[in-house]
Amino acid sequence: MKIKKIVAKTEKEIIEKAKQLTEEGATVIKVEKIDKKSNNMFSVFKKPHFVATLAYDVDLTVKKSIDEQINQEKPKTEEIKAVEQEDIKIEKVTGKVDEVETIELENFTEQIKFQKERIEYLEKMLKLVEEENNKKSEEENIISKYESLKVFYDALINQGVLEEIAENIVKEAFESVEDKENITIPYVASFVYKKIVDTIKSPTPIKNKNENVFIFFMGPTGVGKTTTIAKLASKFVLDKNSKIGLITADTYRISAVEQLKTYADILNLDIDVIYEKQDFVNSFEKMSKQKDIVFVDTAGRSHKNKENILQLKDILNIPTSKEVYLVLSMTTKYEDLEKIIDTYKDVSNFKIIFTKFDETVRYGSMFNVCVKKEIEVVYITNGQDVPDDIELLQPEKIAKALLGLDSGI
Repeated sequence: MKIKKIVAKTEKEIIEKAKQLTEEGATVIKVEKIDKKSNNMFSVFKKPHFVATLAYDVDLTVKKSIDEQINQEKPKTEEIKAVEQEDIKIEKVTGKVDEVETIELENFTEQIKFQKERIEYLEKMLKLVEEENNKKSEEENIISKYESLKVFYDALINQGVLEEIAENIVKEAFESVEDKENITIPYVASFVYKKIVDTIKSPTPIKNKNENVFIFFMGPTGVGKTTTIAKLASKFVLDKNSKIGLITADTYRISAVEQLKTYADILNLDIDVIYEKQDFVNSFEKMSKQKDIVFVDTAGRSHKNKENILQLKDILNIPTSKEVYLVLSMTTKYEDLEKIIDTYKDVSNFKIIFTKFDETVRYGSMFNVCVKKEIEVVYITNGQDVPDDIELLQPEKIAKALLGLDSGI
């Protein structure tokens, strides 16, 4: 039996359609009127319609033919088994895929976690940079707002003082006064001047009959070590009648040995030329008993040449009472001075002598060294004349020069 339903808008139309089908062998089972009531929210807009249900009798011969066709379409046992085997393979592969997907998912999760931490770190760093920029901007606004601060900030910058150092000094001046709106140029000048003097500090000179009998001079090539030794030796001989000895290990430059020998002859001083470490030991033993002070000239060493620096360190490790000076030029950029100082710090503790003050009008690099490296600067040289062009560092002179109040160093 075959069931069929037909639909029409009116009762007359449904009867006519059903009649046509009955002529084709169908039997009408029932006719229904379907009104507009429904759970569908749009059913209120629909008109009623009619549905007729009809049935067809199926011939037994036809039914048998259909059954045979259905049986032919059934899969054979072998085909079923083959399909089942494929299903098993698929399940195994699927298991492996699931496993791979699980591993990849775990890796992906780790990557997400790492990226999240990285983003959080970058956000933190960005916040710090932003805070620092805001702080710097605020400080710059303070400096530009008050003429009394800007005058001395600009003066320090023009002298080659690092921005951070100049900012800190004028900011301290600003913070130290109660009536900030009426901060005056004389007040700031006095504060900054005193700050510079206190930072540089009064140096401790080489003493006659020094406990540290041997005074070593080291530094890069061309800074004037040999001439500086000649100036100091002359001063101690002429001004203090000291017993001075000279040792030179600067055998790389024949002119340096000859130069020091010339001064030794003029001043009637003993001089030893050193070629090997044992020569140092012998000379030290002899001169330590005869001299008040012994000045030792070492070969100029590039701070980039590690082998030469190690050789110098080997010499300075000889057991003896000593004091060490690093000789630097005022014409050297601060960035390079910083690298040179850091290299020589591995060799020995030292004080500093700055040469060639007469070849520059900017003294900020020396002040930067005093602030950033906290190493004592003892002497400065300002010309080639021996023995006149060397003097003990005077912080007051440097302060005046940095503030543009005096350039006669």
